[in-house]
Parts: sequence; C-alpha cells; structure tokens
Amino acid sequence: MREQFKSDTLSLLINYDGSLFPLPSPYQAAYLIKKHNIPFNEKLANPVDKAKDHTTVFKKALNFGVYGTDLSYLNVYNRTHQSISYLAVLKKISEDLNLTSAFDANFFSNFEKNLDGRDSL
Repeated sequence: MREQFKSDTLSLLINYDGSLFPLPSPYQAAYLIKKHNIPFNEKLANPVDKAKDHTTVFKKALNFGVYGTDLSYLNVYNRTHQSISYLAVLKKISEDLNLTSAFDANFFSNFEKNLDGRDSL
C-alpha cells in the first residue's frame, strides 16, 4: 500500500565554492513569502498555457519542477481554482515523461480533493 503523500518540507544543502547554502523546499519558499506578508503576484507563476511549448524531455522535466513549485505557491495563497489547472499540467507532463508508475491512479485525484486542506498536502 502506498504511503499518504506528504509535502516536501526538507531543505537541501548546496555546496558552492566550499560554502554550504540551504535551499528550501518549494512549499517552504512559498510559505516564507506569504509569512512575510508579501502580496500574491500572479506573474511569478509559469503560465499553464506555456506547457505546450516544452517539447524536449529536458524542458518537460525542468518544468515539471517549475510547475510543482508554482503549485505550492498558489496553494499557500489559497488559489484553489488556479491550482487545479497546474495540477492538470503536472499530470500531463508526468504522462509525457512516463512517470505514471511513480504515481498511483488516485494520486492526482486525492491531491485535488485535498487542495483546501493544506495540512493534508
């Protein structure tokens, strides 16, 4: 049986020129932006209509991460309607990248059902 999906809240450490820098998870970054009362800016999210322009495996894989980060950003700001569009794009890209085995049949539907329950994500 598959474990329930949990938000990635772990930071990564990046080693650059002998120095370590923490890199927050997409959810942590979005949460910190909101916590500091920075207003929502729709222009920060990669438009879903640009998904069709990502034609190579590299661009699709890169933008899978971008749209996932955008989904966290939208979710933190309670943009449920927009989040559903981003979730649909992520599902399509996961199919294009043949990542469907990484997600069971209920993953995306459960995610969509829990968009209003941010703690469940």
